[in-house]
Amino acid sequence: MSDHPLLDLAVGDALRRLADWSPEDVVLRGAKIVQNPAVDLRLVAEQLRLRLRAKAKLPTWAFDPRIRFPDATALEQASSEATAQLKRRWLFPTGEPQRLVDFSAGLGVDAQALLSACSSAVVVEPDPGRAELLAHNLRLFEPGKTIKVIQQAAETIEFNAQEFTASFVAMLDPDRRDNAAGRSHALADGSPPVRALLQRLPPSAERMLLKTSPMLDIWAALAELAELPAWTVTRLAVVAVGAECKEALYLLERNPSERPGVPAPLVEIIALGPRRTSLWQAPMSAFEVTAPTGSVGKFLFDPDPAFRKVNRFAPLCAAFGLRQIAPATNLLTGDQPVESFPGRCFKLCAPDRDGLSGAANDRQLRRAVTGRALSVVSRNHPSSADALRKRFRLKESERDFLFAFRGDDGRPQLRLGTRLSNHLGER
Repeated sequence: MSDHPLLDLAVGDALRRLADWSPEDVVLRGAKIVQNPAVDLRLVAEQLRLRLRAKAKLPTWAFDPRIRFPDATALEQASSEATAQLKRRWLFPTGEPQRLVDFSAGLGVDAQALLSACSSAVVVEPDPGRAELLAHNLRLFEPGKTIKVIQQAAETIEFNAQEFTASFVAMLDPDRRDNAAGRSHALADGSPPVRALLQRLPPSAERMLLKTSPMLDIWAALAELAELPAWTVTRLAVVAVGAECKEALYLLERNPSERPGVPAPLVEIIALGPRRTSLWQAPMSAFEVTAPTGSVGKFLFDPDPAFRKVNRFAPLCAAFGLRQIAPATNLLTGDQPVESFPGRCFKLCAPDRDGLSGAANDRQLRRAVTGRALSVVSRNHPSSADALRKRFRLKESERDFLFAFRGDDGRPQLRLGTRLSNHLGER
């Protein structure tokens, strides 16, 4: 019998009977239905509230009445089902059964997706309450698999135990909050410490999938991981869902240079849309080249969020015959439209006709744009998009845009553009 209150049979019965109620009504009127004073209705209401929050991100979890969510923070930090399934396909492309060790299981969304391609799993979670619910949820999803939950901090694990002697694939998603509950943006700030754990892993750990926040500087992280003597990053994926960059994935392999046929390291840009998934990839070495820059052409290209996160555009420029507007301006330009460009494409108004480039003073500039329907994109410009929108009293538009950026001469510019349709970036 479990000691966790959410696994109490009476609480489970209340959750089933009140599944369609609002959390507020559960607290106010649920006692008449449950008729059990031992059931904490605030606990029931919080579970229903978490289910509502999980519907878009974790539909399978949210609609299974047996699943229990430990708390809002665990739900917030968890992967979505879409990105978790992507990890399974990315890590186990041939589907061969392997052993999984997840050193930062949390809610267990990634562990559950990866476990579906594994024969057994060890999952690590230091919080006692979360660990108990983790075991409960994973065994519901994978009842025939061998699952061991270790309630312990990953950095304190001794790897001489039997479960670490056979070969395994590791998963690590470090906690990205510091002691003040603020976001951490450096690899060294995560818990458990990534480099220290990698250096301690036994030889039976063949690969590790490292997930990091999109706030992390991926090139600084790659440089830090390159200092580890026994490990090499062989693939990097930056994943976007819709218009938001969600995570970066690093596949580390132990001594890959000692094995024949290992391909050169790749960078993959993955965009998960409601109807399709797009993949763009290039050798990691291609991103070490500086992108060409130059004057603004007739067309402007706004790369997808995952490309902007990578923030190195030489491969895109080479693939599509484009140039970057300026080294710190993550917009590209060219003289021809590009149908297959991974992002948004715009046709710019001629400088002498847009009313902006020829404005001699602020009054003329205001007269040219004030009150118009224009969406604003500001990149490497002294004024933010919100500031420009407020300054010119602009309304949103799906078609017409005001672009604010610094050109290759370092001077701020404003340009008008019209969005072109039928591009791969429009998901």
